[in-house]
Amino acid sequence: MKGGTNDPRHHVLLIEDNPGDATLVGDMLAELGAHPSRVSWFKLLAEGMERLREGGIDLVLLDLNLPDSRGVETFTALHKAFPDVPVIVMSGLGEDGVGTSTVKLGAQDYLRKDDLNASLLDRTIRYALERNSSRQELNRSLAMIRRQNAVMRAVNRIIQEAIVCDDEEALGRVALDVAQGVTFSAFGWIGEINESGRLQTIAISDPGWKECRIGESESIRTDMIRDMEICSYWGRVIRTGEAEIVMDPESDPDRRGTPEGHPEIRCFMGVPLKRGNDTLGMISLANGNEGYTMEDLEAVQALAVAFVESLDRLRAETRLKESEEKFRGLTETSSDIVWEMSRNGAFTYCSR
Repeated sequence: MKGGTNDPRHHVLLIEDNPGDATLVGDMLAELGAHPSRVSWFKLLAEGMERLREGGIDLVLLDLNLPDSRGVETFTALHKAFPDVPVIVMSGLGEDGVGTSTVKLGAQDYLRKDDLNASLLDRTIRYALERNSSRQELNRSLAMIRRQNAVMRAVNRIIQEAIVCDDEEALGRVALDVAQGVTFSAFGWIGEINESGRLQTIAISDPGWKECRIGESESIRTDMIRDMEICSYWGRVIRTGEAEIVMDPESDPDRRGTPEGHPEIRCFMGVPLKRGNDTLGMISLANGNEGYTMEDLEAVQALAVAFVESLDRLRAETRLKESEEKFRGLTETSSDIVWEMSRNGAFTYCSR
């Protein structure tokens, strides 16, 4: 029996080699009114797992002793391959210990075939689905917390590194390193808009350099990214001031192609660097392991804020240091006496 795309029934996968037991379970499921189900039946574990790979299964009713697998190993093989699909084990007479073992290994429940009836089956399926839904919600919450903690550690690293970094490129490389780590990206770069309205690269990640084969030397490649035209899909990030994910760069209408020797870009994410409402540049990342998600984008947006603040602080400190050196150079060569005095009258500096 097949249901449409909006079919409210649970799709149960029954893996059972005994036709009599399979018919009995099918009839019981057909009787369920409050929680109706539609059933796909397979006699072999391998066939059932192949059906699971197609997706759309809400729950598995699993006989442990099948022609191609027997005992606890039947459950462990299926659960290892599909840990998020709830499984109810069906055990025969004298197999209570085996059924209990599968519950300890991750099965939602087990049923003795001799005790099976429609009401018990209905209740067991309902509880299994509810428990599995609660478990998945808990896992999502824990994953979100872990992701948030990872982002906070990444932000803190950028801020801390800004204190010890000697130049902007070093700071940029740190920012790219943490951004790639959070998003599992293969490579990336950070650039800002220069005075001529083109893009100047602050830093490019080490993997990016290793994969890049543009030009005959590093100096040629460096010159090519010092003054780039703002174009293609990555240029939209700067033109619009909005972060963007491009999952199929080859078919993007703004695609310009990549220079010969440039590594292939399978997917792309760009996040603008902003000061207030002004777009200063962007963080570009490419080839995330499984593409990019909104969670990835939000994480890099947080990193972008930390990077701009750290970059501004580094540049302010650099300007202050240059000003102090200039002042000291003037006073040391002047024939006049120049001094500084604290509020309480103590000399803090005096030229030679």
